Amino acid sequence: MAAYQFVGENPEEKVGNVMDRFIRESGLYPFKPDARMFGFNHPEPLPGSDFHGYEDWVTIPEEMELPAPLIKKHFAGGLYRLIPSPSRIFMNGAF
Repeated sequence: MAAYQFVGENPEEKVGNVMDRFIRESGLYPFKPDARMFGFNHPEPLPGSDFHGYEDWVTIPEEMELPAPLIKKHFAGGLYRLIPSPSRIFMNGAF
């Protein structure tokens, strides 16, 4: 996996921009059309803080070199991963 994480204001946008640029500049999808992307809060917002973190992962060929600031991670899992969400994401019974 190619991974990038950011903590601060608008982390989803900042992480998404870095990953989008990497995917486009590397030409990832034409030679790895089965690439999958995962994104999640990391770390969760702390009480009293306006900031939280966000991290994206995208599957890559094992031998692929990554430019900074991306790092390589290994996830020993299957095609999908389920992460329980805290109930505080629900507002009045709806997303």
